[in-house]
Amino acid sequence: MSMLHPLLWPVLGLLMVTASPAEEPPSPAALDLSNMPAATILAVDHSDVLTVRQGSINMQVRLANLSVPSDNPQAQQAARDFLRNLLAGEKVWMIQTTAAPNPQAVRWYVYRWPDKLFVNLELVRQGYADMAPEPSGPAVTAQVLVYWRDQAKQSGKGIWGKGEAKPAVARAPASRPQQAKSAGAGPAAGDASVTDAATIVYVSASGKKYHRANCGTLRKGGNPVPLDEARKSREACRTCNPPQ
Repeated sequence: MSMLHPLLWPVLGLLMVTASPAEEPPSPAALDLSNMPAATILAVDHSDVLTVRQGSINMQVRLANLSVPSDNPQAQQAARDFLRNLLAGEKVWMIQTTAAPNPQAVRWYVYRWPDKLFVNLELVRQGYADMAPEPSGPAVTAQVLVYWRDQAKQSGKGIWGKGEAKPAVARAPASRPQQAKSAGAGPAAGDASVTDAATIVYVSASGKKYHRANCGTLRKGGNPVPLDEARKSREACRTCNPPQ
């Protein structure tokens, strides 16, 4: 035994290292969402913008503390597709993180109903978004987002990979060659976008334009219609500048 004893120390040391507890990742503050009203997802407009219906009100919601490279259209599309996969046809809870007189400056934390998936965090954790330069909301939540952003960087996920970010599900090619169209000609073959049918805009019964949900010129919230339908008989509002 005395001859074997020195040989046991490396094994024991390895067992001690293996048994040491792993680093515990930070967790967001616990939230009681049970008494909060849920909103229905109507559309994913951009990589960090949702259109929702809460009660009888339609509104656009911008996710808080996220930044997707504006000079990388493929990353923008990948984040948008990822959001669609998470939220299409779902309901969500929303928590406002900023108070601002301008509704378009308000930012939100969004949680999927009923599993309470923290949507903002999931975008960062999967590498589809970076942290905003000046985070809002509770400091502990910002720390969680920073932690998982760094984990995504180390793993080379999404926008942190060597290649460009790819959509979570390939509904259509992320980028297509632009085909020249003569004046007055219809769209070229293959040019119709799935997003036009999925993007929701709002119209009034008697108006000649279509709008964003929060447009000040739209009375009583308007009626939601797909963008491709609205284009057939209406023009884009110059006040709220909806998708065209």
